[in-house]
Amino acid sequence: MRLSLDTVTLPQALKSAGYNTGLFGKWHIGSQGAYRPENRGFDEAFNLDGDGTPRLSPVIYHNGVRQKSLKGYATDLFFNRAISWMDEKRKEEEPFFVYVAPNDAHGPFSGKHNLPNKDYKKYLGQHPEMTENTAKVYWMVEKIDRQIGLMLAKLDEWGIADDTLLIYIGSDNGNSTGWKVFNAGMKGHKGQPYQGGTRVPVFFRWPVGNIPSDAECRALTSQVDIMPTLLEIAGAPLTDQLRQQIEGRSLVPLLKDPTSAWEKRFLIHHVGAWEQRPSRNMTDTRFKMNGLV
Repeated sequence: MRLSLDTVTLPQALKSAGYNTGLFGKWHIGSQGAYRPENRGFDEAFNLDGDGTPRLSPVIYHNGVRQKSLKGYATDLFFNRAISWMDEKRKEEEPFFVYVAPNDAHGPFSGKHNLPNKDYKKYLGQHPEMTENTAKVYWMVEKIDRQIGLMLAKLDEWGIADDTLLIYIGSDNGNSTGWKVFNAGMKGHKGQPYQGGTRVPVFFRWPVGNIPSDAECRALTSQVDIMPTLLEIAGAPLTDQLRQQIEGRSLVPLLKDPTSAWEKRFLIHHVGAWEQRPSRNMTDTRFKMNGLV
C-alpha cells in the first residue's frame, strides 16, 4: 500500500509552521523512493520496513539507510530513539512533532516475533480465557505503558511537560486476542463491524491547553480529525490543497470543553453478504449484512 504523492502529509503541513518532525516505528504506506517517510515530510525517520521484521534486532531504516547491527527490542528502540531526538530538539529550542508507532501490541507471537523473556507468563491463570498469546499482548501493553511513563518523566525533567501536547491512541482497530478477557462491554473485535472492532480510546494531555485532566468526552470523533486539530494548534497555514484534502474537523472545541456542541455524525460499517475466503479472523465463509450507528 502506498500513499498518493499528491497527498499533503501531516508532517509536511507542520513543517510549514516551523516544526521539526520525527517518525519512530511502523511505516506501511510506501517503502520505495519518494514514498519513504524521509521523503514525505519527516526530518528524522527511524522506521521498520514492513511487517516481517522480528521484534528482537529488527530490520530498521534510519533516514533510508538500513541499520545493519542494531540490537534490542523494537519497542524500546523506538522510544529510546524518539526521546533522544526530542532531547536534541528541545536543546536547540526548536518545536517538534513526534510520531511513535510501535509494532506492539500485535501478532505474530512466536518464532522470530517472540518476546525477549518469559515475563508475560505472570498473566497466565489470571482469567479463564487467558491464553498464552493474550498474556503476551498484555505484556506488550505493559511495555508500552512503561515507555510512555519514561517519556512523560523526561518531559518533566526537561521542564516542557506543560507545553507539550501528548496524544495516546490506544488500540489497533479493536481487540484481536484478549477480547474474551476484557472488551469494555463492547460487542465484537478487530476485523468486525461492531464497536469492539471500530471504537478505540484516545487520550489528550496538554496542561497549558487547559484540557480538563479528569474529563471524558463521548463525542463521535475519528482519526481524520487529528490532522485539522494539530494544524489549528500549530498555526499551520491551510492551503487550498489542504482544504480540499482534509475530511475531518478540528477537535479543539472539544479539548477546551468536552460538552461543547459537536456535529451530528453517523458511523456505518458493513460487510457484504457474498462468499468470503476463510481467514484467521473468520469463523464462517458467509457474512450477512451488519450495520452500526
